[in-house]
Amino acid sequence: MFTLIVWRIMEIELKEGIRRSQRKPGGMISTVDPGSPAARVGILPGDRLLAIDDQPIKDIIGLRFLQTDSNLKLTVLRQSSETAEDIAIAKGYAEDIGVDFEDPTFDGIKRCNNHCLFCFVDQMAPRFRHSLYIKDDDYRYSFLYGNFITMTNLKDEDWQRIDEERLTPLYFSVHATDMDCRRYIMGNPRVPDPLEQLRKMASINIQVHTQIVLCPGINDGKQLERSVFDLATMYPTVQGIGIVPVGLTKFRTRYTNIMRSYTYDEARAVMAQVEPWQRHFRKELGRSLVYLSDEWYLLTGQELPKAPHYDGFIQLENGVGMVRQLLDDHRRTMQRLDKALAQSEGQPFPRRRVRLVCATMISPTMQRLVDDLNRYPGLKADVLVLENELFGPQVTVSGLLTAKQVIKELKAKGDLAELDMVFLPDAMFNISETRTLDDYLLPQMQEELGLPLYAAENFSEVVDFMNIL
Repeated sequence: MFTLIVWRIMEIELKEGIRRSQRKPGGMISTVDPGSPAARVGILPGDRLLAIDDQPIKDIIGLRFLQTDSNLKLTVLRQSSETAEDIAIAKGYAEDIGVDFEDPTFDGIKRCNNHCLFCFVDQMAPRFRHSLYIKDDDYRYSFLYGNFITMTNLKDEDWQRIDEERLTPLYFSVHATDMDCRRYIMGNPRVPDPLEQLRKMASINIQVHTQIVLCPGINDGKQLERSVFDLATMYPTVQGIGIVPVGLTKFRTRYTNIMRSYTYDEARAVMAQVEPWQRHFRKELGRSLVYLSDEWYLLTGQELPKAPHYDGFIQLENGVGMVRQLLDDHRRTMQRLDKALAQSEGQPFPRRRVRLVCATMISPTMQRLVDDLNRYPGLKADVLVLENELFGPQVTVSGLLTAKQVIKELKAKGDLAELDMVFLPDAMFNISETRTLDDYLLPQMQEELGLPLYAAENFSEVVDFMNIL
């Protein structure tokens, strides 16, 4: 939301088949579009799609490639049967058959084989749902959702499929191009050379977005310079290099004498090192190429670059440019309000008393934006800033707040009856089910608090939900 800086849980929700022994064949159909080709032949939620034209389906990527023809043979295992049946289906060329699935991959998920110094799963709080502890490293999720992967587990058949099905772009966690440094960071003596892998990607015309999780004294300084300029030699295969500061929680039990967060002065030094490179690449390549995530600017209080710097916001889900988008959306929203106020000849807006919830890192920015909102007659807004109780105060991003803490601290204010609505960070909720880390859905939170709650991604959504224009 107006707060995803940047540690959103890009969790893979596997509702079935997490353990190999429990896995059933094919993909479990969750919904069938009314009037779709699948609906016309009687396919139902709970059925499992096994194959199309006798070719087994392993994931929704394969479905996209195999469902294009006008006449298909679907092999389906009915929910009420143990025997598969073939179903002929006729449809328009390239028309979808009209089904969605419980999981995007039907054969499980490829797991990570590394032991990175900063692995978030190793720092996860205990006793949460199982899916939060899955160390996924699956190129299919990289293609589908922009998940960063290490590419250390790619097999020959994976490379072949990436080539044949044009799975581009992919998102690659490099961390360092010096092999000794990379092995150390990733806790794996057998990690492949990332530059060799990128050359292979170049040979099959696959574009790649890369990231470096920067750790003080380990892969910064001269190591960072080497990594950035090594990766730059792979442009345009390498479309961008995102630099993100390491994030650590209070549940970190390994490498406690090695890993720490960046200080203000260290963060300024990183920015001072990177900014000349950005100017160099923009002059030479016409783009910044290397991008600092928003945390660097918020930690140091530096002004964020303007939108053109981000070259189309190509690493938005990596926390690169989200605050710039927030600021630009806020500016446009204020212009809408100014226009409406002028057209009403100064009449106040309908009275609205609202509260916006966020974590500590984004809070100074949020307060400035809310102060702007309070200039308009009839509108009164405030910001509730939460220090993370679950992961510790060093975790300052809104995406890792829990519903229980939000509910507790909103109630503690003692003024809920005076509020018309509360806005929560969209980043608190996972993508697939709009569920918080501690398993709350938005309607459950709303019921406990007894007033309207909205998950908003930006200020224009806040104003739209307020219904004042």
